[in-house]
Amino acid sequence: MLNLFVPFLRSVFISVLILLFLSGKTFGHQSEVSKEKNILIFFAQSPSTPAYRILLDGIRQKLDEEYGESYYLHTEYLELERFPKGEYPEERFELYNSKYQRIKLDLLICIGVEIVPTIKNYASKQILSLPVVSVDFDLSGYGFHNEITLNDKTVTIGLKLNINRSITEILKLLPETSAIYFLCGIGKTDSIFSFMSEKEAAKLKGKMKITFFTNISMDEVLRKVRHLPENSLVILSSFTTDSRHIPYFNYESTRLISKASNAPVIAYTDMGFGVGALGGYFLSFEKVAGIAGESSIKILNGTDPKTIRIEEADYYEYAYDWRELKRLHIENSRLIPKESKVLFKETDLITTYGWQILFVLIFVILETILIVLLFRANRRQKEFMKQKAEAEILYRELIREERLLRMAELTASLSHELNQPLTAILYSAQAGKRFLKSGKLDPAQANEIFENIIEDDKRAGSIITSVRSLMKSGNRDMETFNIEEVIQDTVAIYHSEALQNKIRIKVSQHQKPIFVSGDRIQLQQVLLNLFTNAARAMKNTDTDKKIIEINQQTYHGSVTVKVRDYGTGVSADMKDKLFKPFITDHKSGLGIGLSISRSIIERHSGTIKAENMEDGGATFSFMLKTIKRDG
Repeated sequence: MLNLFVPFLRSVFISVLILLFLSGKTFGHQSEVSKEKNILIFFAQSPSTPAYRILLDGIRQKLDEEYGESYYLHTEYLELERFPKGEYPEERFELYNSKYQRIKLDLLICIGVEIVPTIKNYASKQILSLPVVSVDFDLSGYGFHNEITLNDKTVTIGLKLNINRSITEILKLLPETSAIYFLCGIGKTDSIFSFMSEKEAAKLKGKMKITFFTNISMDEVLRKVRHLPENSLVILSSFTTDSRHIPYFNYESTRLISKASNAPVIAYTDMGFGVGALGGYFLSFEKVAGIAGESSIKILNGTDPKTIRIEEADYYEYAYDWRELKRLHIENSRLIPKESKVLFKETDLITTYGWQILFVLIFVILETILIVLLFRANRRQKEFMKQKAEAEILYRELIREERLLRMAELTASLSHELNQPLTAILYSAQAGKRFLKSGKLDPAQANEIFENIIEDDKRAGSIITSVRSLMKSGNRDMETFNIEEVIQDTVAIYHSEALQNKIRIKVSQHQKPIFVSGDRIQLQQVLLNLFTNAARAMKNTDTDKKIIEINQQTYHGSVTVKVRDYGTGVSADMKDKLFKPFITDHKSGLGIGLSISRSIIERHSGTIKAENMEDGGATFSFMLKTIKRDG
């Protein structure tokens, strides 16, 4: 027995929890909804009524613009057409009363013919006490008394059909009209529109032939309108039901009749506009929707409904279908009111968008020319890059050839320079051997002999390494080094050549190391070129004046290395073309040394120049950016 009771208790406990959870959700939802604007719309007829879609969409659009998602729209369709007048089932409306009893409504919107009396008879006090926007036809001008105001908080949008003006405006546009044919269905709305049409048609009797087609089937209507007399006009007041009780929407009936008719067709509202009706001065349900939405927002925002007034001009407009105007050959008529909208115009691209098309064509042509030019420029650039690559290879070869030429000139001096450390090594080794034989070699003497051998060997090795580096071709990675070390190494290489030419080299030491970034070997080549040019310039100079002075000057993040000679200087005719390739005033050489030197310095983002000195000779100098090194 206990085994059966425990599961039962568990089930009851779970059910209670679920009910509490759902109740919490419901209360939460009601609390959330209560913060929103709750609007109830009653439509008189069924949801399939075309005008209702236009009105509902227009109202919703206005509310969206004002409140975003902070409103809730409740819609109900009373379907009054299904019941005889005054016999709407009370129990059906009770469902609406019960449904909205617990929802705090902020506004009621009533839309449709004879809807207000039904709501007044069956709606609850809660609904009847709401502010109201009422949309219905005001037929008081034709002897009908239709109630369209629900309470004293009602904004009444009483739509008055101005049939007389609609017909008058069309007759101004079609002055040759001699016969008017009114087409009317047998539905409730059709009968009302037919009655109003007869009232207005009576004013035209004697001026033209007036004919009414009523209580006939759609098939009969279509047969009649196919063979109307010339200069006829068809007015489709309302045709929602034919004599066989077949329902039609005004859109559909307008489309069928306009397609069959040999005369222009007009309607009182925009429900047939765009599917065959000519247009004119008619009631616009799109405008009515906008007015209803704006009135609703005003009420919800606190405006007194009594202060809101609606005029005929607010919901009427001039509009014409360009296709129908063209069919009648009056698309350019001056009789069309200036304020009219002319819609559905067929676009002739050349006429309508002539300037735009011309602009696009010009743009395409210019773009094509640009593409061709870019293609050619790209091809020329590729050729240029190819030539540049070939020139780069040639340039490197020239640099190497120039180095080889310098080395050929220095060969004798280098052999002499190498001979000195090699001879010293030989003498030191022989001396050590003699001391070893005599047995008089003590450790101190041996150490001194070995140290001399090592130093002389390093000197010879340094000379060989420098020469080998100068002989290599190709680019090296940029490195940071002390420019003074480069000067000293280059002076060491050139030392023998200087001795042979009886030239003294004076190097001014700088107080602090000066660091630059670049290719050490290429900068050595520049210095060798400058030394060689200085020696050539001093070929006929007295021996005591054959001096090459080298000094460094720093200024604002740069260093200037100057090579001064006391030779003949730079001639006036050579001054402007001194650094150009294959230009030389010497019988020997290719004339590319200074040109290559300039290229090397420019590759190091520096400058090179030459100037004559007042006391004779010339100074060649190049400037490079310095780099700060910690320590």
